[in-house]
Amino acid sequence: MDSERDLAQTASLVNESRRRREDVSRDRFAKLWIRESASALWDEMVREVNHSEIELALRNRFFLDRIDYFLNVGAVEAFINIGAGFTSYPFLTAKACPCAEVDLPHVIEYKKDHVAQWHREGLLPDRQVHYHGVDLRVQSSVTALIDELQTWLEQRPSFILMEGLSYYLPADTRSHLLNALAKLQPDGSILAFDFWTQQSMEHPVTKGWRRYLACKGWHDEDAYSPLEIAEVTSIPGYQIVELTNVQVLAGVFAANEESDTAPEVLPEYYAVLQRPK
Repeated sequence: MDSERDLAQTASLVNESRRRREDVSRDRFAKLWIRESASALWDEMVREVNHSEIELALRNRFFLDRIDYFLNVGAVEAFINIGAGFTSYPFLTAKACPCAEVDLPHVIEYKKDHVAQWHREGLLPDRQVHYHGVDLRVQSSVTALIDELQTWLEQRPSFILMEGLSYYLPADTRSHLLNALAKLQPDGSILAFDFWTQQSMEHPVTKGWRRYLACKGWHDEDAYSPLEIAEVTSIPGYQIVELTNVQVLAGVFAANEESDTAPEVLPEYYAVLQRPK
């Protein structure tokens, strides 16, 4: 994406579900990212993909609840969001903590500018957030990032989130990143992410989503990297704490909204892993 206009449209699109279903997402700041075209763009995507409007709200709720839990019980002391995009987790957690956000340099600059503005306007709480602009596809950049985060963390147990990222990274790049994170995180730390299996890739909603993003020029339709559950449960340096999927969450948070004619949720999975103590 080459312009601020495209960036704003994407930010609006991914936040529209969170904004519309704030009762589910718990994201009271999603509305800050919404631009005038967001509602029409989201409606178009939902219609063309036959995609449930609640999908991203469910995902936000799952990760926010897990971040809050591990912060509140004292299991982690810092939060790192890799592929942070235009999420608002540092400002949504019930307990403040040192936070770091990582994404492509132009995404980080856009986000920093807007967050600073909303701080000045009193629209966001004062939270300690460090920003890192990095292209995760470049291994030398990942190595430099890990060195920076190592110094910043100071051996504090952390919660690392990789939301909406695992299936966009080439498999070898993703493996390199996961190995680097295992070396970065002290014992007891948490790693959480969503992923698509090969079966997920063949689902009509996933296919429709891939076609839609390709049509908009945002991502190549075939440039995705699925993960199988067996691979997730055997990631070196981590143990599974929780493994669930969006259909389970829909049953918890939107059970009364299901019908035979309702649009379907994209069949993605959610994993929470922990560094052994």
